Amino acid sequence: MVNKIIRASFFKRDPIRCARELIGAELIWGDCSGVIVETEAYNAKDDEACHTFMRPSTRAFIERNKAGAAYVYFNYGMHWMLNVLVKGEQSGFVLIRALEPRKGIERMKKRGRRREASVLRTGQTHAGAGRHRSPS
Repeated sequence: MVNKIIRASFFKRDPIRCARELIGAELIWGDCSGVIVETEAYNAKDDEACHTFMRPSTRAFIERNKAGAAYVYFNYGMHWMLNVLVKGEQSGFVLIRALEPRKGIERMKKRGRRREASVLRTGQTHAGAGRHRSPS
């Protein structure tokens, strides 16, 4: 996916496949960027680990938005979580768990109140069937 913009059509399929194929893609936001090194996939229905399971507002988000819509939410009062909506045969989400910082590292450290760049790529630790990591 180097030098390609990922279009909404990429997210019109299975969340697990999307999560796997996002590994290695570069996420760019303003003057900051990083390579995606860890993701998780969630099905919107019947997945107790997915935040749609208990939140009607998130289920409404699925209905209101198109595949590829991104959003951030504050989880457990301590973690900002970046998700992308997937709408295929099975709707769901891909959680971007970790990036390998490339550009704007000083800004990322300041935003995250971190001193070391290595902790910028650390995701919240828990096991999940839909979790995918880069092979490095």
